[in-house]
Amino acid sequence: MHRNNFRSLRSANVTLLIATFLLGLSAAHAQESMVFGKWKVDAEKTPNAPKDETRIFEDRGGGVFFSIREGIDSQGREFFSEYAAKHDGKDYPRLVKGSPAINTIALTQVDPYTSTFVLKTDGKTTANGKHWISKDGKTLTVETTGINSNRTSVEVYKRK
Repeated sequence: MHRNNFRSLRSANVTLLIATFLLGLSAAHAQESMVFGKWKVDAEKTPNAPKDETRIFEDRGGGVFFSIREGIDSQGREFFSEYAAKHDGKDYPRLVKGSPAINTIALTQVDPYTSTFVLKTDGKTTANGKHWISKDGKTLTVETTGINSNRTSVEVYKRK
């Protein structure tokens, strides 16, 4: 009888461990899943908004997602950047139109709605920030602070 109780206890512990692991994966993946799709800048809620801006996030599998940001700034100049990354805190290459520098982004998941990022140019941190999604999944807010300027910008997007 004692042996059966031990097996039941061990089985329950393994089941609990697996459930905890799966719930952790689910929470970490929730924000990534919510962010997938197309987002358009909300000019009414974004100070100094560009004339036009769109962000697209796509699931590339294996925890990798692809991001494109493009638009026209307030002076009428086109801008574009893209990257493929995971929320693992590691640096990933980031292509920025018109920049010969080596740019990277590192992402870290904070909770199901929020992640932080660090932007680097030629290995030096140039900005950091966070982005979060509203509980209803309809609004994306991005807050970026420049290291040298100590200036913070806030951009608000609506899901398209």
